[in-house]
Amino acid sequence: MPIGDKESLLGTLSSITKIDGHVLSDSSLLSTVAVAQRMSWAAKRQTTRVEDLAYCLFDLFDVNLPLIYGEGTKAFIRLQEAIIQESDDLSLFAWTSQRDEDQRYRGIFAKAPEEFAGCGSIVRDMSPLIPSAILSLNNKGLEITTTIALGTRPSWDNSSSCDYGDYMMDLRCFDFSHLSSLQTQAEAKHVAIYLVRGADEYVRHRFRAKMCSPYHVDQYLSLARRDNSMSTTIHIPKILRRAESLALEPRILTKFKVVWDLPVGFAGEILDPQPLRL
Repeated sequence: MPIGDKESLLGTLSSITKIDGHVLSDSSLLSTVAVAQRMSWAAKRQTTRVEDLAYCLFDLFDVNLPLIYGEGTKAFIRLQEAIIQESDDLSLFAWTSQRDEDQRYRGIFAKAPEEFAGCGSIVRDMSPLIPSAILSLNNKGLEITTTIALGTRPSWDNSSSCDYGDYMMDLRCFDFSHLSSLQTQAEAKHVAIYLVRGADEYVRHRFRAKMCSPYHVDQYLSLARRDNSMSTTIHIPKILRRAESLALEPRILTKFKVVWDLPVGFAGEILDPQPLRL
């Protein structure tokens, strides 16, 4: 006995799947949905084989890859690589994770769809004024030309959660989850992720909570994302194992500063510092 059709059950289907009713009604709209939001639809999905968590998402992202049973979690890494080949949507990196409690740093890729569980309200910034990010994969991992800002906390901003040495990379998308019914879309926050700089690459830092730009960084990113001259090219490893994270800690956490005590009226300037990573 039929219980209804797709149209009559649209509200119920949307509530269960968390997929917007407009997308359920018209699949051609799927490509307009942020990658992170699409990943969130599969956050609670369970499969018998680990690989099928990735394989069942191929149509969702319009990618074709060979099925290699036995590769385990590498299948989800391959899926993310394939998405990068087809899209410049940086929301792919908006994942958060409660895993790896003893690991301080991670690579740029998520380990499973469940790490996108908090991304159901993320929307791409589709402003025509914003230049596309340039992405490519090489032996160092992800090479990306985009906007980053040093996330130091100004003395007047008690709301900032940045640590000294953190950089914030703009993901060119917004998070609407924090908005109340009385707030407008214009009040949505830019989504950014925290990075720290190693010898010749950046790594993901503080990945256990959703990151929305503090006010002073948000203003910088708003300007920088419209100005190509403020972009920079960086490398981030695709994944970072626990042993690699531990090896990085003493190098990244060791900090020093140089202080000049100059007489009134004198100023100092740093010229061509080497190595740049310091």
